[in-house]
Parts: sequence; structure tokens; C-alpha cells
Amino acid sequence: MADTEKIVVAFDGECLMCSRGIRWLAENDRADRIRFVRLQGPRGMEMERRAGTGSLMTALVAADGRIYARSAAVLRVWRALGGKFRVAAWLGRTFVPRVCRDAAYDFIAARRHRWFGKGDACALPSAALRGRLLE
Repeated sequence: MADTEKIVVAFDGECLMCSRGIRWLAENDRADRIRFVRLQGPRGMEMERRAGTGSLMTALVAADGRIYARSAAVLRVWRALGGKFRVAAWLGRTFVPRVCRDAAYDFIAARRHRWFGKGDACALPSAALRGRLLE
């Protein structure tokens, strides 16, 4: 998949940090390349099955014909955003060992509900997000 094609981000729809993050992505994806699915939905569960993660603690990104998980997923989204985020993604992949990136990712993922909260239902999507939600 070329950088100009769409990528799909699967997120935990019950996680308030994740929900805020995808709203931010929808508003800042100027090239309109990112689409979103809930991990709890059919497409998200299929992505999770393909990735073999078995955990809602993992962000997943479908791009380039493969599934990225954890810190690799975050860096792939940054790359898609372009500009300074693309540079940050390159720096992260080049200079920070994956084991360190994934450890930081896991530390935050394990505490995200305690720090940001957990919603009982999905919040209403913003206008920027509404057209990007798949399912």
C-alpha cells in the first residue's frame, strides 16, 4: 500500500484516551488517509485475529498489506500524518529499539483506564470523525 492510500486504525472504543486520540487524528489528518474501526466491532476483531495479539490493550493499524501493533502501530500512524510526525516516526524507528518502544507503550496501555477513564458507551463522533468511521 502506498503512502497515499488509506490506512485503518483499530481502537478500543471504551477507552477515553483512545477515543480522544482518534478524534485528534481525524482533525489533524489533512490528507484524509486515516480511517477508524472499533476493536470491539467485526473489522477490529478481524484485524486482531490477523495480528494474533488477543488483547484490547493493543492499537492496531492496517497498512502496507500488513497489521502493525503496539508502538509500530503508533509510528505507522505518525508516518501517515506526514510533516513533523513523519520525521518523529523515522527517528523512533531508527534510534529507539522496539523493545523499549513497546515497553513504554505497554506501560501506558496498562494504566490508560485508570488515568483517563473508561466509557460505558461510545461518545458521539465529531464531524471530522463521522465520515472516517468504518463498520
